[in-house]
Amino acid sequence: MLKYVIIAILLVTSSTSVSGSWKLLGLNISPQWLQPREYESYADEILGLGPSIVRWNFNIDPFSGHVLDPVTWAPVDFQLRYVPLLNAFSARGIEVSIVLIVGRQQIDDAKHGHYSFDYLGKAYADTCAQITRDWLIPSGIRNVELGNEYNDDASWPDPYSNKMESAQQYMKMLKPAYTAVKSEYNKDGGYSHVMMMGLAMCDSDYLNALYLNGLQSYTDKINFHPYDFDETVDKIGPKINEMLTVMRRYGDGDKQIWLTEYGAQATPGNQFEMDNQTVFVHTSIRTMHVWTPQVQRAFWFNLQDFMNGDMPVQYGLKDLNFNRKPSYQAFIEQAAEGDS
Repeated sequence: MLKYVIIAILLVTSSTSVSGSWKLLGLNISPQWLQPREYESYADEILGLGPSIVRWNFNIDPFSGHVLDPVTWAPVDFQLRYVPLLNAFSARGIEVSIVLIVGRQQIDDAKHGHYSFDYLGKAYADTCAQITRDWLIPSGIRNVELGNEYNDDASWPDPYSNKMESAQQYMKMLKPAYTAVKSEYNKDGGYSHVMMMGLAMCDSDYLNALYLNGLQSYTDKINFHPYDFDETVDKIGPKINEMLTVMRRYGDGDKQIWLTEYGAQATPGNQFEMDNQTVFVHTSIRTMHVWTPQVQRAFWFNLQDFMNGDMPVQYGLKDLNFNRKPSYQAFIEQAAEGDS
């Protein structure tokens, strides 16, 4: 079981050479698996793909504030290991996004009374503030996402139907963390966008429960992952509008929406899935934006397939062997279309 806070942070550098589809099209990446010698070529590949922003995950110990290696879980020197890649992205005008995700084990420990959610919330807030102060602000990072998919039973150890209790517990972490991170940016004097976790699917019931527990004052964007397992954009659009209906109910109808994950799976050798993924890359972002103009960022999940235990997760533009799927070229074309 994961024993640490996993971060996915939003970091922003000035974008001078990449704009993407109306500055909407983003891409989820996992460069923490790379070695520093690979950073320059990796940054060149991202530049060639053309997303307006990329989203990057980290593993963090919530109580010590250390960044951890994703394989060994040993502490990593952030300055030596990751800043060179941030610099490589910045030099190419690539905007980066990084997220803060609380590990399931910490949540499970709180639910079983090992400590309270108030205690976990304070530890999480202190860690977020430290990361923001020591690494994000000095690196020019202005956007932070707090949490990820805690309405998903796979992430949150709670019956999926018990959304009100889950939302109450989550807000005990989000409120102090949002306040702490905002305070660091206010001290710095610059702008900041601090966001809620990305909700799994278009879960309007869970979003409503978050609003009933004070979400409106503790997020600058609304953030969710509009997967549809039929993977047809015509079914996803109306579901996004269901989320917008909830936002309007609480006076947030003009707040920007970030879709920090979306995509379609494609198994190598399955021509139907390969064709569907390619079409989905070409049509999805434009269709979702037409359905809901509040959608201002949409991050394809993922650059590459990966293993989740014994199961392959095959949303990538490249397969497990680093071979490019047809969707890889489709992504380049879709990104370029936004510049034309």
